[in-house]
Amino acid sequence: MQETTLSVALKWYSDRIEELTPQEQQFIEASEEKQNQQEREKRRRNRFTIFGLTASLAIVSFFAALSEIRRTDAEAGRLSSTSERFFSQHDHEAALTHAIKAGKLVKNSIWKFWIASETQMQVVLTLRDTVYNYRVKNFKGHTYWVNGVSFSPNGKTVASASFDGTVKLWDVTTGRDIKTLEGHKSQVTSVSFSPNGETVASASFDGTVKLWNVATGRDIKTLKGHTDEVISVNFSPNGKTVASASSDKQSNFGMSQLVKKSNP
Repeated sequence: MQETTLSVALKWYSDRIEELTPQEQQFIEASEEKQNQQEREKRRRNRFTIFGLTASLAIVSFFAALSEIRRTDAEAGRLSSTSERFFSQHDHEAALTHAIKAGKLVKNSIWKFWIASETQMQVVLTLRDTVYNYRVKNFKGHTYWVNGVSFSPNGKTVASASFDGTVKLWDVTTGRDIKTLEGHKSQVTSVSFSPNGETVASASFDGTVKLWNVATGRDIKTLKGHTDEVISVNFSPNGKTVASASSDKQSNFGMSQLVKKSNP
């Protein structure tokens, strides 16, 4: 490192002070003191700069944390209120979903201890009330056993097959009986929605498969060919073929299923 004039002078002052005049000694001492003062001032400015940056970062972090706490508080309150609204509308599934989301949001937040106590209480009470009062929907209307069900592709409708000889269509949200499809002469054993949701196929102990128009509830077509009970029915993925399984082929080893294909 290149030596400065002052450092050379200080070396002389240290090693050969006797060769320096009093004026030279005073000049070197004053120069050293001035240099030390400048270095102290520089360190002081650096400390103030670091302090200022630290304080600024702390302020920014504080407001960021405050913003996140407020956001979490508001979101938890919104989810709980939405859950309460769904519950009052008897949509218990949606109510439970939103109540659980609110609970997880508060539980997993690193700011949970700073979320308003009123919001935390609302979340806890909403979740508790929703869970305790949650009702699983029971679709009642058939007068005999229900042997099979099928959801529509959009998940809004359920079709059920019953030994009372009917097929019923149900609204999933409300649990209401939308339509009753009547026409089989014996117990209905199986039911299946077409991929587009416009048709329902049903199998019956009367040996037939019926195709029904979902919108009108009318019997579109009756597929015949089995000589015994039809116990299962299903649509192909493209909706152009229906497969039915029957007990009209039996062996000594038990029941074997004969699968017939028909184009609806």
